[in-house]
This record gives sequence, structure tokens and C-alpha cells, in this order.
Amino acid sequence: MTPSETKILILIFNRPDKVRQLISALAKVKPSVIYVSGDGPRKHIATDGERCSEARDLFTNLPWPCTVHTNYSETNLGCRKGPEAGITWFFDQVEAGIILEDDCIPDPSFFNFCTSLLDYYKNDADIMHISGNNFQDGVVRGDGSYYFSLYTHSWGWATWRRAWNKYSVALEQFENFAAAGSIKKTKLSKPAQQFWLKNFRYTIERNDSWDSLWLYTVWLNRGLALIPNKNLVSNIGFDGEATHTIKPNSSANLAVAQIETIHHPSDRKVDEIADEYTFRQHFYQPLSKRLLAKLSAIMSTLWK
Repeated sequence: MTPSETKILILIFNRPDKVRQLISALAKVKPSVIYVSGDGPRKHIATDGERCSEARDLFTNLPWPCTVHTNYSETNLGCRKGPEAGITWFFDQVEAGIILEDDCIPDPSFFNFCTSLLDYYKNDADIMHISGNNFQDGVVRGDGSYYFSLYTHSWGWATWRRAWNKYSVALEQFENFAAAGSIKKTKLSKPAQQFWLKNFRYTIERNDSWDSLWLYTVWLNRGLALIPNKNLVSNIGFDGEATHTIKPNSSANLAVAQIETIHHPSDRKVDEIADEYTFRQHFYQPLSKRLLAKLSAIMSTLWK
């Protein structure tokens, strides 16, 4: 299968300007089929209806020949249920594919990277996730074009129906996972284990995101993720339009590079050093920073 033949799911909402940039990136590879899933407008936001419609309309006249399948919700499902529904709809129809949210802008080589690895590992149940993201700040891990990881970075990623089908089942098993101390079986540092167990529980209780629950799904099933040794996708969504990424950080707007020829690593082991680096640099905040953030929030409230 060529990159242009790989099935692609686009998750959209109310950001037509981001969608235009993503379509420009897609035009470089001219995929023959695209699936588009869009969440519905929020009732309390007057501009949502028009902006959601504008984002959807951009897929009615793409600048290359393309079959577009759509799944548009009339109601707002939210940051967790909306993507969950869209990804499930996608894998009800395809065996494997690429998922891009509207603010994730890929390098053209991202599609060949995903297509090649989707085929290479299609019968390997241990591999559950292919990422387009790299947060190693230029450090190359191992001797391949990618390395094995526990982290499922999802700003541009790919997977198989066989893997996504485990998602809803995993959510039903979280309390057993937590009570049994199953997270201790992962090759993560103790601070990372504590951080993620709290994060999973918080996310389930708040019901406001899906990506960390996908991470939990992969860990529950002893799965692995593939991380490119160059960053292939840039997230441009760190601004006031976002729900979770309002303030830019070191992960925002990363430059993209190319991986033209894929070399498979000789060692299949999880790169624990890379994963700890990811945790410390990308996810974890030391106590001093957390206290400072809380103090800043309190001061902002007092000054209103």
C-alpha cells in the first residue's frame, strides 16, 4: 500500500483556520480516501455553529481527487466522547489507519512512515501504536529510524482495529488495574508510575480527554509504541482556541523533519532512558513549579 492509499481519519471541531493548514499538508500526499469526524457545536457558545460548519465545508471541495466519508455530530460530545466516537467509527470501517486532529500538521514523510510500519507490524499484537512525535530534543535513540516506547504520543498517530478494539474494554477494568498495582509492572520510574495512576483516575473522573486513557489501554495490554527518531508532526494548537493546550510550552510548534528510508532497530527493548526523559521533560512538573502555578492561579483570581 502506498501512503496515498492509507486510510486517514481527521478529527475536527470549530477551528477552520487550523483545518485549512492541515488540508494544505494533506495536499502534498493527495490521499485517495479521507474520513472526517466532527464534534457538534456547544449550546452556550454562540459562534460554534458557524465555525463548525465552516470547518466541515472545507472538505466538500478538496484541491485533489479524494473520496471523503463524514461523521458529523449534531450535538457536542466533548473532548473525550467526541474523539472516542470518531475513532471507533473509523475502525468500524477500516482495519488500520492514521489519525490526525485538526491542529496536527505532518511532514509528508509521516505518511510513508506510518504506512510502512502499519504493514510491517500488522500481525504483531504487541505493537499497538505508531507515533509521529519525537520529544527527545535531537537525541537519537538506538540504531533505527524509530525506537520502542511505552508512550503513545498522539499528535498524529496510527494504529489498527485490533488495538483500538481494546479501548472500551480497558476502561471497564481500570479499578482492577489500580487495585492490583499493575502499573508497577511497567518499566517506568516510581514517580512516573505515581503520576500516571493519578492522571488516569483524574481523567476518568473528569471525563474530559481520551488520549491518556489510550495510553492506559496500551499499558494494560502490555503493548508497545513506536516513536520516530525525528519529529514528523507539529502541533500548532497551543492558543486561546484550545481546551487543554492554551499556553505554549516546549512541545508547541516543533519543527518537523523527514524520514525517507526506514531502518528497523536491531533491539526491540523499550528504551527506558528515552521514556524517562519524555516523562521529565514533557509531562512531569516538580513540586516547586506546581506550587508556583497554584499561587499564580490564586493571585489571578484575587485580581479579577
